[in-house]
Formats: sequence, structure tokens, C-alpha cells
Amino acid sequence: MIKVKNKDRTINASEYYYYIQSPTGTDYLFTENHVEQAIERAKKNQEDIPSHYDDGFSRAFTLGVFVGVITAFVGLAVYQQWLA
Repeated sequence: MIKVKNKDRTINASEYYYYIQSPTGTDYLFTENHVEQAIERAKKNQEDIPSHYDDGFSRAFTLGVFVGVITAFVGLAVYQQWLA
């Protein structure tokens, strides 16, 4: 979360916003009051907070690395057999 200045502020608008970007790239701006309300809501509703957050990226990244390593080892073994 990043605190950003409201550049085109009207008289009653907040001087600052809190900026958050979702894993899918959606941008959000929250006032300090919204953030405080969200914190209080999270404290009151602990049962609704996931024990872990999985956006799918971590799993896909791990699978990609695993497949890449296996492919490299198989390729190296084939290459060594070709040299022999």
C-alpha cells in the first residue's frame, strides 16, 4: 500500500489516498477513513480472513520452474548420450 497525494483535489476531498494494485493489475485508491474501516472490519471478522492467499501465480511459477529444471536435466542426459 502506497500513500499518494491527491493532485486535483477539490475542497472536501482527501489530501492523500492509499494506492493498492491487485494481482490482476486493477488499481484502487482508498481514503484514510476507508482503510481504517477495513482494518476494524478485519479485526471484527477474523473468521473471514483466509489462512493463506493463493492467487494462482505462485503455483504456476513453481510448476514452471519445476518443468524447466526437469527439461534441463533430460536435455543434458540426452546430450551426454549423444556425445558418447
